[in-house]
Amino acid sequence: MQSPTSTTTINGPAQDTHSYDGHLKDRLVNVTSTTATKNDKINSFNDLKNKIGSITSPLVVTALKAIDLIINSIGTSNYDPTNNVHADDLLYLIIDKLKDPSIDVLMDVIIQLSDIITSGPCPQGRCTRLAQIYFSLYDDLTTSPTQYPNLNEF
Repeated sequence: MQSPTSTTTINGPAQDTHSYDGHLKDRLVNVTSTTATKNDKINSFNDLKNKIGSITSPLVVTALKAIDLIINSIGTSNYDPTNNVHADDLLYLIIDKLKDPSIDVLMDVIIQLSDIITSGPCPQGRCTRLAQIYFSLYDDLTTSPTQYPNLNEF
């Protein structure tokens, strides 16, 4: 039987994002966009909203809500203390890699953002879902401050 905090995806039961609490921090050691101001982030997030808004998918509405949640939480409740990372920093760095994304990559982003609203709006849920995108985009370790996550170890 599923725990009350888990959901079902098309691939079966989703793992509770809190099972990752404290397990991603070693892989996210240098994840910060300290040179980005709040306005830099908001402008970047709004650009992403425009890109996402042009896609036809039932998940777009919840993905846009997730971006708004992150925007409205900059400097307050985006921080995941268990993994020592901010959701707005992760999203900002993700967008930096999405200069000319394929539709497949954008759909992956939309799915994870949508999941933030439907099954994990807490800071840990935001950061865990964004970390999945981050890891997939920063897979070249020469440009990544992280290592590949072994998500099967949880």
